[in-house]
Amino acid sequence: MLQKVITLANFKGGVGKSTSTAAMGACLAMKGYKVLLVDLDGQSNLTLYYIPDADKLEESIFETLVYGKAVPVINVKPNLDLVPSSLEMSSAEIAMTNTLAREQVLSRALFD
Repeated sequence: MLQKVITLANFKGGVGKSTSTAAMGACLAMKGYKVLLVDLDGQSNLTLYYIPDADKLEESIFETLVYGKAVPVINVKPNLDLVPSSLEMSSAEIAMTNTLAREQVLSRALFD
């Protein structure tokens, strides 16, 4: 299966990353593509866009990156799934300081 990864990233906040990602994901899903959005932001704006009561979720990508748990995938619309973030993501970099090959943890979790 052909997979494409599109990343929207910018260190500066308030530039429209979450809004652009939500819009692009929704458009691709409406065109029939299967879309997986992965929210890695500590503010969880993309997650909150699709799941307003996200603070009630039991797991997020944080548990995957830091504790090696399964990737939590939530279907939010037809053809559109979301891996939610949480406020804990703000501390993920520190929590992963001693993790070997930490730059590969996300890739392995999503593609293995």
